[in-house]
Amino acid sequence: MPRPTRYPFSRFAQKLCVHLNVSQDIALKHAGLPANFLDSDTQGFSSKQLFAMWEAIIAHAKNLDLLQMARDSARGPFNPAILSFSCSPNTEIGLQRLGLFKPLVAPVCIETARENDVLRVSILPVDPDVPFPLSFATFELAYFLELARVHTARPLIPRRAGIPGVPDQRQRLQDFVGVHIEQTQQVTFDLSLDDAHHPLITENEDLWPSFERGLRAQLIGQESQRSFSARVRVALLDLLPSGQSNASAVSRELNVSKRSLYRYLSHEGQSFQRVLDGVRTELSLQYLQDDELSVDEISYLLAFSDPNSFYRAFKGWTGLTPLQARAQHTADQIGTI
Repeated sequence: MPRPTRYPFSRFAQKLCVHLNVSQDIALKHAGLPANFLDSDTQGFSSKQLFAMWEAIIAHAKNLDLLQMARDSARGPFNPAILSFSCSPNTEIGLQRLGLFKPLVAPVCIETARENDVLRVSILPVDPDVPFPLSFATFELAYFLELARVHTARPLIPRRAGIPGVPDQRQRLQDFVGVHIEQTQQVTFDLSLDDAHHPLITENEDLWPSFERGLRAQLIGQESQRSFSARVRVALLDLLPSGQSNASAVSRELNVSKRSLYRYLSHEGQSFQRVLDGVRTELSLQYLQDDELSVDEISYLLAFSDPNSFYRAFKGWTGLTPLQARAQHTADQIGTI
């Protein structure tokens, strides 16, 4: 089985210790990590180690201000994954792109979904068995909301927000967010579609292709450290446009037997069809936002044998036909002008 993903957290942990005036030695000891663990980023942190180090630093920090930390972090310095957000046309697309590449730097998943008249943003741990510490959940809620505020130059107030737990300074967090903070299973907030589609002041779509190539290269470089289902997902992103969607093609790409492919996915509670459907659903919704792509062309990009197969599959995934989904997106866009 592939070993767990590890993250380059050493430099950030060192800077955080300096910023919060926390002894690195004390924090490492509190986290149960070796004294020289921060000397190099080559070994990386597992999810469990990363959150243990985060909690250790937060526990020993004096005059801690998580909300100010979130504000400062949302304003830079930027890493390539954050730049994938900042050059996007709006917050919804920026978060979708950031969700693809955020695992380069942290054990964090970003999911977005339209529900009625809002965009629901969910921030989840990569490993469900290693939940976010409450302080980390608080930071993430404030950080992603501030990120959207900074890049839209709008004082965005979500329709709804929640975190898994009750923070120490709940009222202060509520004042910052602008709404009552609910106790939810994951970090989540709802943006109006008007806010989600408001243009980013940092938009630069010409930069995105070069950023995407660089970020995909980093993803491929980390494949051996990631969950196997994530490796399958990355392989499918590359194979589908060339018309390859079967397990044999993915097996060749990952240099494993088809039997091993199925077994590794099963060990993670996944199946090949489930991963394939997830990638196709995500890509199809993105492609349908481009009016220059016909439905037939989209079915080809998703490696379907014929457009009718794509129609049936898309209706099963979303409850809509591709044309209905495109019309809904167009209506939403018109409504935000």
